[in-house]
Amino acid sequence: MGSQCSNHSSLSTAFMHTLSRLLGDENTFALSSPNYPTFSWTYERFSDASAQVKEARIWAGIYFRTACDVGQEVGRSVADYVLDGFLVLLR
Repeated sequence: MGSQCSNHSSLSTAFMHTLSRLLGDENTFALSSPNYPTFSWTYERFSDASAQVKEARIWAGIYFRTACDVGQEVGRSVADYVLDGFLVLLR
């Protein structure tokens, strides 16, 4: 049986890890949706958002913790690969 990987954990971690590397992890931001205008969630760090995605997938019974751990590892690896190998910052 092959191991599973949470796509949502991978994508969210890649995005949040990229922002963390470019801007620093400690940045307060809020996420909201036009579909739920009265709801928004505020985070103190980019890594907190990634951690919440992981926990939500586990609590909802969608994935086991291992699949979310693997997903986060894949996301960080992909972000690091792109940032280190292809992205050129103009200052």
